Amino acid sequence: LAGTLTLDTGTFLPDFDINIGGDLNMTGNTIFDVDHGMSVNLTLNLSGNLNVSDNASWYNYPQYTHVHFVNTTSTMSAPQTISWTSVYSGQYVSFTVDAGVTVKLLTNVVLPADQDEDEFLKGTLICDTYTLDVSADNFNMQDGATLYTQNVGGVDGTIIDGSFTIGSATNFVFNGTVTTGAQVTGLNMPNGITTPGSVVISNP
Repeated sequence: LAGTLTLDTGTFLPDFDINIGGDLNMTGNTIFDVDHGMSVNLTLNLSGNLNVSDNASWYNYPQYTHVHFVNTTSTMSAPQTISWTSVYSGQYVSFTVDAGVTVKLLTNVVLPADQDEDEFLKGTLICDTYTLDVSADNFNMQDGATLYTQNVGGVDGTIIDGSFTIGSATNFVFNGTVTTGAQVTGLNMPNGITTPGSVVISNP
């Protein structure tokens, strides 16, 4: 699909992998649900923004949906974005920011619980003052990935309700402002950062 996919009512039951060149908008009472007749998991490659609002939710069982943010032309000034204001999240969905991709949170985000699969950060995630709730799953930040946060609690105050697997060659930018309060890095940082990983403190 070259353009934007908008789901605003009913249940969407794909039985095939999906490539979306534009945005994915989920509104109303829509449910994104993998066809239960599938024997394999579904992959959704998203090049645009993800917007989940109203009562929209994901529900996939027993299969998973693996959502990948894949726009390698995204930048700090023109990132892919996530806006998640729905009162529901869902389950059995995992999210990956691919290498070379930049994604920015526009709201606090509560990801669907996927039970036993990681949420992967391989590219860049800009959180600003928002939080990413991984719903008791594991946040897997791989070597070369970068996390930006302005939250007072640093990593711990940004990625919440989950466990951590963080590579030693990862990058962190702590850019909290005077209004956010004194910022710490957090207890879930790696024991050591190795080249080419980095830690940048940029508190004005």
